[in-house]
Amino acid sequence: MARDTLYKDMVLHGKNYDYRIEEVLGQGTFGITYLILSYGR
Repeated sequence: MARDTLYKDMVLHGKNYDYRIEEVLGQGTFGITYLILSYGR
């Protein structure tokens, strides 16, 4: 995995929702694709 990869179970806090990284689906030349769950605060 790249150094800038977000990790499983990492939580990102947004204005109205929080987002939890469930899985890294893949990565390529242009970026990384994640499966995430969002939930309200």
